[in-house]
Amino acid sequence: MNPADRSAANPGRFRAALRESPPLLWAFLYFFCLLSGYYVLRPVREAMGASADVQAVFPPWMIDFFTRHGLSMGDFTLQVLFTCTFVIMLLLQPAYGALVSRYPRRVFLPAVYGFFIATLLVFYFAFDSGMPGRGMAFFLWIAVFNLFAVAVFWSFMADVFDNVEARAYYGYIGAAGTLGAFLGPLLTRVLVERIGIANLMLVAASFLLACLGCQM
Repeated sequence: MNPADRSAANPGRFRAALRESPPLLWAFLYFFCLLSGYYVLRPVREAMGASADVQAVFPPWMIDFFTRHGLSMGDFTLQVLFTCTFVIMLLLQPAYGALVSRYPRRVFLPAVYGFFIATLLVFYFAFDSGMPGRGMAFFLWIAVFNLFAVAVFWSFMADVFDNVEARAYYGYIGAAGTLGAFLGPLLTRVLVERIGIANLMLVAASFLLACLGCQM
């Protein structure tokens, strides 16, 4: 076990670190809530990719297009989803770079999280009403969420902590992410049969709302 892992596993050192740096608590909670919310949604994404219900996954116009060319969407679900994901990421990478270079992350991130919370409410209604094409939209949305919300987290931490603090505290923050990555799928497994997929969107939105509070 490396020194950072040993430090993160020591409750006494963690309490001392919290006393030394109050922002550490907010960073810890932020990463925990972020990965909890993300991993609540990951199983839904995987279910959409494996779904045999092409009406739920693809919009009607795309199904009609493939049908006119003698192709069954059910035979190409993952190929189409991953190809569209690749195209979306290719188009968004320059936009992402321009945004993060133009706006401070303290300004950029709250706006991004507000957008993702709003879109999760849209997905709640899409899944609740059985809207056609919801699977593909959600599959692509997860990729965008991973780019804008998850990947930029550590860049934001670099704005909060200097190099010395980063070496001392990143182990604790990483441990928070591990806990969140464990809790998220567990929540999905426990809740999906009880509340349904649509309400999982609200669970994830609640975690993102908590992330927004931690950013502030």
